Amino acid sequence: MAEFPPVITAVQNRKNQKLFIVVDDSLGTRYKVINPTGEVIVLPDLLFEEDPIEVPLAEFADHFTDEQRSSLERFLDEQLARAALEASRPKAPPRPPEPERLP
Repeated sequence: MAEFPPVITAVQNRKNQKLFIVVDDSLGTRYKVINPTGEVIVLPDLLFEEDPIEVPLAEFADHFTDEQRSSLERFLDEQLARAALEASRPKAPPRPPEPERLP
C-alpha cells in the first residue's frame, strides 16, 4: 500500500466551498482531482479558488471525506503499480546511427 504524502494539496470549489484533492496539476488550466464523493475527475481550474491549500496529513480527516481517502489510497497504489511495471520492462535497444546522406 502506498503512503500518503505528509502534505495533501487541495483546491476549494468556488460554489460549494468543498475541498477537492489535487492529484495532478500539470494539465495547464485544468486539475485532476478527487471530489468529495471519491471520483477522480479532470475539471477546469476556474471552478476553484485561485490558491491551492496545503493540508497536513494529521488534519486529513478534518478536511476530507472517507470516500476521498479510499480513492486517494487506490490512486496512489495504482500509480506505484504503473511505476513498478514500467521499471520491469526491458529497455529498448539503442537505434543504429542514421546513414550519411549524400547531397
